[in-house]
Amino acid sequence: SSSREGGERLRLHEFIASTSVSSFSSDSNGVVWFDVRVGAKYGEDWAVRHRYSQFLSLHDSARQNEGIMGHPDCEVLRTSSGTFSIPKFPAKSWTGRANGAWLEDRRVALDKWLRCVVKGTVEDLRSAADSGSEEFPPLIKLESLLLTFLEVPQHAECCRQQRIDEARQVLRATARSADEQGFSDSESDGLSVTESDAEQSDCSWEDLSSDVCSLDNYMSSSHEVTYEDLGDAQVLLDQLDLTLTALREHNSSLSAAEG
Repeated sequence: SSSREGGERLRLHEFIASTSVSSFSSDSNGVVWFDVRVGAKYGEDWAVRHRYSQFLSLHDSARQNEGIMGHPDCEVLRTSSGTFSIPKFPAKSWTGRANGAWLEDRRVALDKWLRCVVKGTVEDLRSAADSGSEEFPPLIKLESLLLTFLEVPQHAECCRQQRIDEARQVLRATARSADEQGFSDSESDGLSVTESDAEQSDCSWEDLSSDVCSLDNYMSSSHEVTYEDLGDAQVLLDQLDLTLTALREHNSSLSAAEG
């Protein structure tokens, strides 16, 4: 399943940074397996192994769900903004004995096809998520197929935990940096970088520092931290960056005036 327990939908762009069909090998029964390297957005990369028939099943399912259309020699990936060409999927049959060179050609073709399909799906759905626009139904179905094919559900918790740990480290480092510079509440209150940033950065360091501690404690103790929590952490990090920048500029201007 491409959903976690509780009905939360997994999003491909939140976990996958890259994919590659890196190699192939034969088992003791002579069955050829292709190794897919999955570059994790957070945490450690992982590898999955698939036979050609499993790639073919992914391809055919994508066509059935209308995420991919067109003549086999010139297929296109359908997105919310239109269609774009994808590499040709390698043919199912061959003439003659399958040798190393032939299998390497197949690996390269599978690699090009998978990279392009994953990239197009991720970019379109991420754009929809960022803009708040409606997602393209055929790509939602294709995303579900790719989540299963790349075994994202089996690795989702490890990726999420790594993201939480990284966010926590950044929060602590940012708080420590500000404390070492000795910024006070009176110095930071109401300062802003630009007018457009005023609303976001019009917040005292002590208020933000308190929020950092609260969020950090919550992230440290909670067993079920959601991506909404991580989104809150990112907003807080943005506020901290703005406030620290404003404080540095303020102190620099004071030093220049005194000089």
